[in-house]
Formats: sequence, C-alpha cells, structure tokens
Amino acid sequence: ESQRFDGVAEDRVWLESEWTAYTGIVELGLIMPLGAGFSLAPGLSAGLSRLENELEVSDQDLEELLQLIYGGSLFNWSTNATIGRAHLALLYDQRHGRYRVKGGAHLSYAYVDSYSESSGFAGFADHSGTAIFKVDVSRRINSDTAKRPLYLIGHLGNTSFLGDNRHELEFDYFNEAGLSLGIDKYALGVLTVFGSDVSGWSLTFNYNY
Repeated sequence: ESQRFDGVAEDRVWLESEWTAYTGIVELGLIMPLGAGFSLAPGLSAGLSRLENELEVSDQDLEELLQLIYGGSLFNWSTNATIGRAHLALLYDQRHGRYRVKGGAHLSYAYVDSYSESSGFAGFADHSGTAIFKVDVSRRINSDTAKRPLYLIGHLGNTSFLGDNRHELEFDYFNEAGLSLGIDKYALGVLTVFGSDVSGWSLTFNYNY
C-alpha cells in the first residue's frame, strides 16, 4: 500500500510502504458420507510464511528520520511465521424434485506465530475463528431434453468472526445473497454483501456445480 502526504513546503512528499508475503501451506482433509445427503469434512492445514516491509520516501532527510525513529519496528522489518488451521464442515447435497439444494456449515480455527524476527520488530502471535453458513438452491430452467442444461442458482450465506479479536475489522459478520446462471458444469453470478457497517458486492464462479 502507499500513502501520500502534502509537505509543509510547496513540494509534495510521498511515502510508500510495501508489504511482501511468501506463503506455503499443506492441507489434509477427509469427506465422510453420513447418508441422506449429509457429509462430514474435517481438515487440518499447516504452513510457513515470510513477511517483509519496506518503506520508500521521496524526501531523503525525512526517510532517515523515520528510519531512526521507526526503523525495524513499524517500517523496514521482516519476520517468518508459522500458520496452523483446523476445519470442520457439515455438508449437504440433495435433490428435491426439480430443485437441488447444497449447503454447508463450516467452523475453522487459525493460529499464527512469528519467529526469527528482524532486530527491533516485536513479533506477534494471534488466533481467530470463523463460522460460515451457506445454502444454494438451483433449478433447471430449460427443457430436460435440451442437450446442454441451463439452470438458475440462488445463494444465501453468512460469515461470522469468532474470538476476542473479532471486532478488529470494525464488523464481526457479513451476509451474502445473490443469483447465478449456470450451463453444463459452469456457473457465474453476482452476490450482494451486507451487514452491520458492511456493504458491497462480489462475483462468484463455480465449476463442476
């Protein structure tokens, strides 16, 4: 990200703080059918990440001052981090007449802890949880004898953040609702995102729906 500020003098002074992350994660999971359209899907993942921050300032004197005060702590630091995550989902996929209903309830817990920090960087350790509920209802809208099936999908969902730090983004949940149009195994749609202090929209793409 970059931020620009007007200096006291007529010349404009800009600051650019660049973040770089390199992350590798290995995930393991199972899908266990329970019958009647339900499945249980537990999973674990672990990984490593390399995080770096670099500050660039158009004014050399100001850059040297910021480096003297904040160098290594707020700007120009690097660290490694371990990442762990546990996940459990209850999935549903069943046809009811001409309608297909797919849904899921997902619970996840993630933990991140830094190590081998650069000099002056305090490091961090944090954990968070997420609960996600989604349901999709689809119906074929062209003839059953048509060569390529065409179908409409309605989407509803809720994502809630759990734990002591759930308010860090200034909202602790958001909802999604929208429609997709599908043909064969592909579906493309639009979702509206809404909630307390949250509004927006997103595109959704499904393959092998």
